[in-house]
Amino acid sequence: MFLVLDGSMRILLGAKCYPQSPMGSRPAAGADAERLMVFTPRLHRFDYDRRLEQVHRGEASVEEIRASSQRYDNH
Repeated sequence: MFLVLDGSMRILLGAKCYPQSPMGSRPAAGADAERLMVFTPRLHRFDYDRRLEQVHRGEASVEEIRASSQRYDNH
C-alpha cells in the first residue's frame, strides 16, 4: 500500500494497474512527489535497504538486488 502525500505520481503496468502485480512508479512529468509506502505483512527488509545503499556507493552490483527479488519481494 502507498499514499501519495504531496505532488503527482504515475503508476505504470502497461496501461493499467492491477492489485498485487509488479509495477513501476515515478513523479508525473514536470512534477515532484512524496509518497509513503507500507509493506504488510512485515518482511525483514533492512538488508535490502543496506544493499541499495551499497549499490549507490558502488560497493555492490545491481545484480545482487535482482538476485534478492524472491527474498525481499522486490520484483
